[in-house]
Amino acid sequence: MDCMYSALNCTLEELNVLNFDCNIPGKDYDVIENVAVVLKGNRIIPTSSSPNCSCEMYEKTDVETFLKNIEDQVQQLNSSK
Repeated sequence: MDCMYSALNCTLEELNVLNFDCNIPGKDYDVIENVAVVLKGNRIIPTSSSPNCSCEMYEKTDVETFLKNIEDQVQQLNSSK
């Protein structure tokens, strides 16, 4: 479970980078904000103590692909409500 928390924290960190460092169009910015809220929820996510769970171990993707994947996930979450 330790690496699951790490992956979630890495995703949230990257979402923050996109929001603050990139010129994200309004629609995509809203998607990013919504995903961050859903992922974070009302919980505190523990940090990983394992060196095997660092953010650098996860495959990187370009912003467009990342946003498309995130948008698909949000749509699935919304349709299941």
